[in-house]
Amino acid sequence: MTKAGQPIRALARRRRRRANNYLLSAGALGILTLILALLLWSRLLLQMLVISGGLVGALSLAGKGSQFLVAAERADQGAAAEEAIAELVKPLQAQGWQLEFNVRLRRWGDADIVATTPAGRCFVIDVKSHRGLVTSRHKELVRRQGNYEYPFKKNLLSVVKGQAKVLAQARELSYVTPILCFSAAELAGHLCRGRFQGVIVTKGSRLVRYLEKQKSAEQDSDEPGSKSRLRMSFQEKKVDS
Repeated sequence: MTKAGQPIRALARRRRRRANNYLLSAGALGILTLILALLLWSRLLLQMLVISGGLVGALSLAGKGSQFLVAAERADQGAAAEEAIAELVKPLQAQGWQLEFNVRLRRWGDADIVATTPAGRCFVIDVKSHRGLVTSRHKELVRRQGNYEYPFKKNLLSVVKGQAKVLAQARELSYVTPILCFSAAELAGHLCRGRFQGVIVTKGSRLVRYLEKQKSAEQDSDEPGSKSRLRMSFQEKKVDS
């Protein structure tokens, strides 16, 4: 089993290598253009064509290199978030929880964390490192910055629900609880009241508390006359946007 954040750290390294290759190629093309321009000093028209073409090519390569550098930084940020959340949940292992990281799932990529209680109740946790305020619009999550709202590149709710469904099928479980955990963002109040579109949306600082409550509810179910309390504790209100 891989460590938390390990695959995305590897992705960041690959992106950084590609960025370096593009930037080195841009530098080499710039030097070659300069040499050719000096050799063609007596042929002004051809010299200008060489300089123009060389500069366009070098700038294009440098631009691609910069894009890969930005993508590498985003990957490192995501890996750091996964590592931080993993450290938060690791103490649950002492309470009998089973924790798995980077669980490969058909179609939906890796599940960041799969947490299973001693009684077998399973949670799939998708960790996100976005900052700012997360709220909702038309039953989808969006980021708000100032007076503007920006959609996420993917439907985060659909992704984690898809992961939960595939995991339940693969392990022959009746249900897996999908959790979307933001390590750095603030959440609009209505997202924190039970479920939103079938998903538990929470901050990293609240994740362990939520999971511990679910385990406590399981323990209460072992006491005589507690089945009704267990049903109520597992009943999570669905909140529409």
